[in-house]
Amino acid sequence: VRYLVFHRSQYHPDDWSAVETQLAAIGSAVKRVGGFGEATIYRVAEPLAPPPHPRLSLYAPTLLGPRSRWAPVITIEKPGALPSVLALTRPTTLAATWYDAEGRLLHSDDWSLNMPVISESEHMACTIGSCRTAPARPEPKTLPRSTADIWRPTKPGHYVVELVVAGDTPLSCRVDLDVAATDAMVRARSPDEPLRWAECVQGGSNPINDPGAPPFEVASPSITFVGDRIAIDTAVTARRDEEVRGWFLLAPPDDPTPWRNAVYQSPVRQQAVRQGESVTFAWLETVSPSIPPGVYGLTIWFHRATSSGWEHASGGGYGLAPVVVDENGWMRWAGPIRLIPGGIHPVLRVGQVATLTFDVIGASERIACDAEWRLVDKTSRKVVAHGHASSCDRPRIAIQSTVPPGRYRLEIAGYATSGDIRRLSDGVTLPITLVGDEPTPGHPR
Repeated sequence: VRYLVFHRSQYHPDDWSAVETQLAAIGSAVKRVGGFGEATIYRVAEPLAPPPHPRLSLYAPTLLGPRSRWAPVITIEKPGALPSVLALTRPTTLAATWYDAEGRLLHSDDWSLNMPVISESEHMACTIGSCRTAPARPEPKTLPRSTADIWRPTKPGHYVVELVVAGDTPLSCRVDLDVAATDAMVRARSPDEPLRWAECVQGGSNPINDPGAPPFEVASPSITFVGDRIAIDTAVTARRDEEVRGWFLLAPPDDPTPWRNAVYQSPVRQQAVRQGESVTFAWLETVSPSIPPGVYGLTIWFHRATSSGWEHASGGGYGLAPVVVDENGWMRWAGPIRLIPGGIHPVLRVGQVATLTFDVIGASERIACDAEWRLVDKTSRKVVAHGHASSCDRPRIAIQSTVPPGRYRLEIAGYATSGDIRRLSDGVTLPITLVGDEPTPGHPR
């Protein structure tokens, strides 16, 4: 800025006198050099640097259910202590162009965003209708929701939307998006947090997180058993700077909520993970003295620090086989015989026998398989019934009439037998609902 031009006709006479007084108080920083008509001109002694532009990010949902709304959100970060110019020379607009999976144009929209010309807030979040202050590192659930009626595809499938922010601070990227047919399919794709978003940043045409992807990648874990000790290490690569906690659990195999039924939880490891760098999380723990012999599922979990506390980010079984804890407390991978559930399991009724279907892998003329089962109350974790399953491929489950109907966990253990040697080899856990016996025809309950 080299010159300041004031149009006196735009001021009330008393106000113009106040402006002149303030300019005089500035001293030598500005000097009156003349005028033209009703304009008064001042020269700036030292040209001022242009005001800083803010940093923009754009968030857009990447996974929608049949009734989900789609609305992008723009976040604004002021780079320094001084106010930041958002829309000085032209207003900020947002355009969205939709394509199907084959690249066919489906729909396009554009909106004028109600952004302030000058931003004095350190962080802001703007929808199509309004702006408000925001946390420094927004999470999907903390972003504001737009009330605007915005078009979105309704037919299930894969789509691409091109988003272009035009104005003094431009931004653009392409976002992949999936529309699921049912809410159940949304939960199946994203069981922990259905709010999945792409984050677009300046200087990149692609979002920094893919549809449904966690905030960082976890390498396949390396696991070693030494007697009653277990050594685990895995690498975490962050998409941005993160504070991460990790731990592992032993719980019934195939349990969908192992944190509720865990028989062992490791110590928590916490580390700072920098963007693009791999950091190793490692454990060497003595586990077996605290848990009974049996078959367990090993899962590893990671949480990250957010503005609202620690939240789940990634985790699961990573394709690992179950872990067997022998009578002497030593640990090993399941095998040589493995049990694979197959088909649709029948309804279990008290007082009746049900036959399940399993695929048995590893059995041979030398190694046979037999199975045992037990029914565990999901609330108290007590064994309420147990028995021999007759065979591994068609285990028979007989629930005595004294067991009340309700929700249980059915645990089936497979044993590898060879001659007089019988060794625990694998285990499967199935959530079941036990129903009452059927009434005799012609007799009401």
